[in-house]
Amino acid sequence: MNGIVCSIVPYGGLTVPVCRNVLPPDFSIPCNRRLVKAELYDKKNMKKTEVKTGQKYGELTAIAPTGRRGYNGEYWVCVCSCGTVKEIMSFDLRSGRVKSCGQGQHRHRDYTGVRRGDLIGVRRTDKTVDHYGMKRPVWEWRCKCGRIVEKAVFETAPGKSTCCPECAREKKRLTARLNNLKNRVDGTNMTESQLRGVLEGRLTKRNRSGIRGVSWAKNANKWTARGFKDGKPIHLGYFENIEDAANARQVFLNQNLKVPDGFK
Repeated sequence: MNGIVCSIVPYGGLTVPVCRNVLPPDFSIPCNRRLVKAELYDKKNMKKTEVKTGQKYGELTAIAPTGRRGYNGEYWVCVCSCGTVKEIMSFDLRSGRVKSCGQGQHRHRDYTGVRRGDLIGVRRTDKTVDHYGMKRPVWEWRCKCGRIVEKAVFETAPGKSTCCPECAREKKRLTARLNNLKNRVDGTNMTESQLRGVLEGRLTKRNRSGIRGVSWAKNANKWTARGFKDGKPIHLGYFENIEDAANARQVFLNQNLKVPDGFK
């Protein structure tokens, strides 16, 4: 006799309704362009590892079979660790293809000790951030420098910041310095624009003396001159007159500044 038998399965304070189809022995279902009888279908599944009530598969816990069948087995009522009740096919449970309800994979996975770039997961906080309409938890991460930062998991994905803000700024400065080194003129330790500014005597915005490399020293009440060698500033002394300071700097440039041939 055909019919549907409904029962209530208690689980952890939840009452999960389970509907089981009662099929006649001669009932057949289409499967890959051929008919397979229900009895043979059951015997085929019995040879495999059976799904048991209360057994855990990742974040899912099997409750009871529904009686509804698919191509790869019977559907089971499963409860996710987030409390979501969902029907999952037995083949997906046994093979590990489905391990959660699909709604809380970022919310329930433990990232303690997981490395993301320079960050290592420490613990999950009570804070959440909105991400495409879903609330994602915020985790504490320890950077390789020892600082603790709070980021959501999607914020540490490849292509995004995988270190603390201080390390990110240091990497940015290092990258700019390396790019600057690549663009320097051979033998001068200066870029083309810097070397051209020195040769032409161009003034910076902070210059008040009108002569490049010459400034007024308040502590000594005299004029001072300075030059650069190997990227480091060199003090050339104090002078009573601004002309003497300018001449001292020009002599220093003539002795230490080597302009490559063909530089314009």
